[in-house]
Order: sequence, then structure tokens, then C-alpha cells
Amino acid sequence: MSVDKFIRNPMWATLVGALVAAMVVSLVVFVRSGEAAPRAADERTPYASVSPKSPMIVGGTAVPKGKYPFMAALLDKRRAGEAFDEQFCGGTLIDKDSVLSAAHCLVNPKPDKLQVVIGRTALDQNQGQLRSVSRRFIHPRYNGNGYGYDAAILKLSRPVKGIKPIKLATAKQNKLEKPGHILTTAGWGVVKQRPGPFDIFTFRMHEVSVPVVSDSRAKRTYQSEGLKYLPSLHVAAGKQGNGPCFGDSGGPLFDSGSRTQVGITSYGAGGCGTARYPAVYTEVNNPDIRNFILSAAKR
Repeated sequence: MSVDKFIRNPMWATLVGALVAAMVVSLVVFVRSGEAAPRAADERTPYASVSPKSPMIVGGTAVPKGKYPFMAALLDKRRAGEAFDEQFCGGTLIDKDSVLSAAHCLVNPKPDKLQVVIGRTALDQNQGQLRSVSRRFIHPRYNGNGYGYDAAILKLSRPVKGIKPIKLATAKQNKLEKPGHILTTAGWGVVKQRPGPFDIFTFRMHEVSVPVVSDSRAKRTYQSEGLKYLPSLHVAAGKQGNGPCFGDSGGPLFDSGSRTQVGITSYGAGGCGTARYPAVYTEVNNPDIRNFILSAAKR
């Protein structure tokens, strides 16, 4: 179902805004200067009214040019500036004209104001392939609260050439979600949090390795704060000082060796890269999630 027909009024802020406000670091905007730059949140994070909890990469390292060509940066053309200023979420190329991202990234922008750049490591450079978005689809069971079925597909105006898509985990690859297994997450979000209203964003994609956390631990932790963790729909991964942060929503949790995507960056709490609150990802090999992805990508 097209998102324009499905969701017009996101419920996120009314359902969890008050609860999360005390737990989640302030969103942050920006002043350019070199490889990384301080920035204040409401311009760069995925729509504060939709997702005040969106994750980003902290504790990671810069990605060499061209290492992950399947990575996609979602751009909002309503924002002034260049790609760095326009980027608000991540995604992955899953076939020649389909990008997988998070539903909460896409409930607001109009399709004609969205663009996607695939294969660009540094947002202040011009490599990669820029595409308009012709259609977008949100999982029909996503209800705007950000906790479940947080998956969406963007159909590109024309196919991408010469870039191998990432693979999606299947039901037979549950071993990739075994607690302790090391996975990778990547994106262009905040790379360093600091006191005050400004965090540090980066022009260059960063990656970080994170261990999978057991469903029981993640559920217990989030429930203790009145938040939801749904083992059938979610994968949790992270450790102290390492994890995704603001601006990384919609990007992948993946096995770097096999280039297999296990999760979609969805939400977190208590700051970024905290030991107590591992980041939460939408589980790609859940049958309802995977079937939606494959069906929407064929349209």
C-alpha cells in the first residue's frame, strides 16, 4: 500500500514523546567544518515529530570509498543545501530499482521531494548514482508508533547500474541473530555526542561492529522503561560506546562477510551506544516483514 494512502498523521510523538523526552538525547543543527561537523538536530534527524528516538553511528570508523556501494542515503529536497544537508535517513539497495528503509523515515516527505543516492561514501562528494523516488510503500501493519513493522520500500525512477544489491536474511539464517554474533551497522548519522545542543555529524559514512544482544535481555531492558521490544519483530545489537545514532535510521544491520542484511535500524533509548539500551532493528527475516519487502519490491 502506498504510504500516501496509508499514513498521513504519524502518532509517534503523541504515543511516546513524553516518555522518551527524559531518556533520549536532544536532537541536534549544524555548522560545516572538515570531515565532521557540529549540527543541531531538527534539521538532520528523521523528522523530530515522527522519530525522536532515531539512531546513529557512534564509536565507529570511517568507511573507505566504495566499500559498501549498496548503502543508500535518503535526501529531502525541501531542505536547503547539498546532500549533507538534505540527508535524513539511510537505506539499502535490495534490487536494481528498490531501496529498503524504515517506515518512520517516510511518513512525512512527499515522493516528489525525495531523492536517493546509492554508492556515495562521502556526502560532500559527487560519486554514486542519484535517483528520484517514483513510489514508496510502508508495511501495512506499521501504525506510526515506531515499535513494530518499521519497514518501507522506495521504488526508484530508473534502475541503478553496476551496483550489487545487499542480500536479505532468510528464515534459515537465524544463526546471524545468535547472541554475541558480531554484525555491522553503517550510516551518515551522529558520530559523537557532546554536552549542549550540538552533536557531531559526518560527511563520510561510518561503520561500527556490534554484538547481537539476546531478545530476553533487550525485552527486559526496554520494558523496565515502559517501552516495547517485540522478539518476533526485532533484533537488538550494541555495546557501550558503539552503535547507531541520529540520522542512521533506515540503514542496515548486516553481516559484513556475506553482505547479508539482518535488520533495519529502527529505534533506541538512553542515548547512543549505551550498554543498557542496545539499538533495536526491524528483523528482516520475520515472514511478515520479508514477504512485504519482496512483494513491494516487485511492484
